[in-house]
Amino acid sequence: MEHKTIFDITSRGFHENPGETYRAMWKTGDIVRVRLPFIGQAWLAVRSDLCREILKDSELYTRQPERAGKKDSSQIPFWMPGVFRNMVHNMLMFDEPEHRRLRRLVEGALARRNVSGLRAGMEDTADALLGKLGGNSTVDIIEAYTRELPMSVICEFLGIGREEMRRVKSMAMGLTKLSGAYSILSAMPSLYRLRSFLWEKFEQVRQSPENGLISHLVEIEEEGDRLSREELTSMVFMLFTAGHETTTHLLTGSILALLDHPEQKRALLGDWSQLPVAVEEFLRFVSPVQLTKPRFVTADTEIGSTRLKRGDAIMVHIGAANWDPRVRENPFEMDITRSPNYHLSFATGIHSCLGQQLARIEAQVGLKALFTRFPNLELHGDRAKLEWTKRLGMHSLARLQLRLNDREL
Repeated sequence: MEHKTIFDITSRGFHENPGETYRAMWKTGDIVRVRLPFIGQAWLAVRSDLCREILKDSELYTRQPERAGKKDSSQIPFWMPGVFRNMVHNMLMFDEPEHRRLRRLVEGALARRNVSGLRAGMEDTADALLGKLGGNSTVDIIEAYTRELPMSVICEFLGIGREEMRRVKSMAMGLTKLSGAYSILSAMPSLYRLRSFLWEKFEQVRQSPENGLISHLVEIEEEGDRLSREELTSMVFMLFTAGHETTTHLLTGSILALLDHPEQKRALLGDWSQLPVAVEEFLRFVSPVQLTKPRFVTADTEIGSTRLKRGDAIMVHIGAANWDPRVRENPFEMDITRSPNYHLSFATGIHSCLGQQLARIEAQVGLKALFTRFPNLELHGDRAKLEWTKRLGMHSLARLQLRLNDREL
């Protein structure tokens, strides 16, 4: 079956109204054709059941292209500098047994950190950030809060101190705007500085262990195995970027969703016990992470009337899967009481998100603190003129201007 329609999943129109694109995708089939930067033409799975099947079947759908007959197994364009390759060559690039080896080591380190015990510190950080914001002022809530909170949390979690965090933040800001070859090359100086910082940190905690995940990763050893410096670098970089960037956009998208649904906002503010269930709906409805990494088909196969050849790349569209009307009622409507809510925002299978518990707690803390202090906050400016990023695979705003009203409405 020929797929002539090429869908644009980076356009403003898609971000403003993803449901329209999802309907067109589903009308085309369970998989659709897309052209993506660095990857080229690829298949995109857009139905929930198929997406789950692909994420769980690493035999037919592998993360390692050499297993699907590809000559280039790097998954990274040849022109990318070595520092970029080192940073992104993490466990998400592998299937078993190498993935299990790397994940086992990081899970051993994570077990030493009490994620739920971080809640009190998150609440203090959120209050401190919001305390800097003047009542009745207008702010970009991303710059002032939804990026600052996750950045502070992940730095504390990793064991990066306050002074170190200032350095890391300046390095990381350029990495939040990667959308093409030019922006990636422009970010190289920041990547070099960040890698140098991490190498210094590894040596520091090796000499004087600390109570942070970086120190635990350096120390951890199971069955005579430990992470090499290159593996440590890519692992910490993955945890750092995923630990603040995706949560930033979850928080921002959830704020906008509540402002778009004032009745549900009032219901939540009147009963914060609904918050854990509401966050699951924000994860589904906002779907800040839209795409998984590409899988490669290890053998010719058919999906519906479409034949995939060995070596073809296929990606899972999490947003489309989360809005699939085949598996849930009224998927185009936000419902903060929706339960059960089996979304794919943390993926599934062997590559399911390591930090999902941390992300859930951050979203709960961040939203409650903001709307408790500023229950009457409003969108500043025209809703139709919101600026969306062009980050491939992310559903994210570039900025969100809010009026922080202290007055009673």
